[in-house]
Amino acid sequence: MQYTVSKNGSTVTVALAGRLTFGAQQNFRTMLREMSGSGSSRWVLDLRNLEFIDSAGLGLLLRAKAGAEKNGAIASLRPPAEGQVLDILEIAHFHEMFEFV
Repeated sequence: MQYTVSKNGSTVTVALAGRLTFGAQQNFRTMLREMSGSGSSRWVLDLRNLEFIDSAGLGLLLRAKAGAEKNGAIASLRPPAEGQVLDILEIAHFHEMFEFV
């Protein structure tokens, strides 16, 4: 998993690319520390360039949501328009846990 972080006003956006799996945990934790330190009230996880996500990746997204809430922020997802990642998010009902933007 690769990521880039950008900040615009009170929103921090992280664009994820590659595969979000168990192997991405360490990199994901580093990303969460960067987001936590941003002082932003809104976290957007942009998943449009993710190629693959598994159950561990879903767990990492839930960890991001918990991290945002711990920092007094709201976490949102920007899902891809189609493909495996969108299918998994829909099957797991992530639209009920996150705002999709």
